[in-house]
Parts: sequence; C-alpha cells; structure tokens
Amino acid sequence: MAAALRTRGTMAGVVLLAACFAAVPADGQIGRRAPPPVRVLPGAQSEPTFGGVDFRIRTGDDDLRFDSTAWIDLIFANGKQSCGLKAWKEDTWGNGSTHEAACNLSPPRSLSELRTARVILNYFSDPDPNNFVTWDNWNVNSVVMSAVNPGTKAVPVLCVGADPLVRMKGDLRSIDLRSFASTC
Repeated sequence: MAAALRTRGTMAGVVLLAACFAAVPADGQIGRRAPPPVRVLPGAQSEPTFGGVDFRIRTGDDDLRFDSTAWIDLIFANGKQSCGLKAWKEDTWGNGSTHEAACNLSPPRSLSELRTARVILNYFSDPDPNNFVTWDNWNVNSVVMSAVNPGTKAVPVLCVGADPLVRMKGDLRSIDLRSFASTC
C-alpha cells in the first residue's frame, strides 16, 4: 500500500485517509456501535414441519368392499409418498361409514409443502369373473387431510366433500383431490 501511495503521489494518500475517516462513527466510538439488525429475506424463514398426516374418509351410498384396497399418494416437488388407507381383505367400509388412517412423513414436511402437494386418492378392486365378482364401485363423500405432530393440535390442510365427491370404479381408479375446492 505504501508503494502505491509513493507512486501515485500525495493526492492518493489524502483520498485514502479521507475514506478511512469517513468510516469512523460521528460519536468517535470506534467498535462500540451496536451491530445493524439482521435482515431476514422473505421466504428464508423456516416453517415448522410435521411428521405425519391423518386422513378421515367418509364413504357415501356405495361401500368399499373387503376385496378392495385404497391409498393416497402425496406428490411433493421433491418426491412422492404413499399412505395406506385400507388393506386388501380388511373389513368392508360400509355405506355412510367414516374411517381414519395415519401416515408418517419421511422427511417431515412444512405446511406449505402439504398445502401444495398433489393428493391422489387411489383404489384397486380384485375382480374375479370366474366367481361373478366385478369391479367394486365406491362412493367417496369426503376426505380431510390434517398435518400432525405428537402433542400438538392437528392442522387441516385439505377438506373436500360432496354427495358424492367422487364415484370410484373400474375406469376411475385414481383422482387428484386437489381438483376439488378445499374448504379449509
């Protein structure tokens, strides 16, 4: 630095010296000023995450038979997770019945991830024409999905319903529940 001052003349030194003094606070207390407040950029704050989701499904005027399965696929921007609702050969979900299922999330997800995920309701029936068993038809009247953590109140993130909301059948075995207007 000294060599640069010698080669550029005294005017460069005056400018450098003035720049140094301009950085000194007006009260002369170098190093005693409070640091400026830290600014958090929008979107940089971390949201709480949830380790699970609970589903509450209401069947309409057509049941889900014991030989059918049902599950939900959650499609996130960075992956997919399947959540079982009813296993094959479990009891029939009778007309007008309500059923609940819990699903652990790995990794845990934020509310914004859960609110923007595609929520695909799927079902599969096991038709057996040799025994006169046809595709099961299933009326779904409502689905509520809530974010949960142990010891905290559940937060509804998807609430859809109608009479029926959808009639699942052989040629309609999956549907994106986000295609319906949520009331929560």
